[in-house]
Amino acid sequence: MKNIKDIKKSEGMLNSAEVEELKWVVEEINNVADSKDLNEENLLKLENILTTLINVKRTYTLRVIKLLKQNHILD
Repeated sequence: MKNIKDIKKSEGMLNSAEVEELKWVVEEINNVADSKDLNEENLLKLENILTTLINVKRTYTLRVIKLLKQNHILD
């Protein structure tokens, strides 16, 4: 059986792919804000950002639920 430290390391932290996705989101938001243009390209960027955030949130939520189902107290 895994101890609480191993569980927190594996399930209680963002993995490298999620971190990279969030860094990409921040970068793209900054690009859109800096361009200040109202155009189709920026709209598509915002749609992609939103989709990425929804996917990260969904994964994050499922992992939190999984931890809670294992009766672990979350900090």
